[in-house]
Amino acid sequence: CGVPDLTAPAVMLGIKIKQFKGISRDQLAVWGLSEYQYIGVRLKFGRWYLHEVEPPTIEIGATNYVSDVGIDLQPFRIAWTLQDRCRNAFFCASDWHQNIKMHDIPNTSAINDLMETTQNTYAQCLDALRRNKNDVTKTTEELLSSKGNSTSTSSTKKSGFGFG
Repeated sequence: CGVPDLTAPAVMLGIKIKQFKGISRDQLAVWGLSEYQYIGVRLKFGRWYLHEVEPPTIEIGATNYVSDVGIDLQPFRIAWTLQDRCRNAFFCASDWHQNIKMHDIPNTSAINDLMETTQNTYAQCLDALRRNKNDVTKTTEELLSSKGNSTSTSSTKKSGFGFG
């Protein structure tokens, strides 16, 4: 069993070989998959999602277990073509970092502060922040005023008296 690379987070996906319909045992043997239960797909991401200029790496191989992300993946006859297709389809190096639109990424500390200050959910804070074009002050005012309106509305309904 290999030691995982701790410098970059990794994910292991397993595709059960026996789920493939219409592929004979002979064909699986020709491809080098008859002795294995899974086609393992290991994705390794960079440490810094927003500032990463290198695309994630992908490794494909055969394995009997997918419980350990660091497990050795064994080569099989068509692994290289699957690996190439996945790289080209999902992780094109030319546009990996260019497709991240920094202005679309919410400021997590601002959302956390809004959640704490206004006692609203993540989704409510994020929606309000987007409506206010990432202006935290306006968003806080909006969330607090809507909370105040809902509180006064609910207290009016409870007591039966509406003031003002």
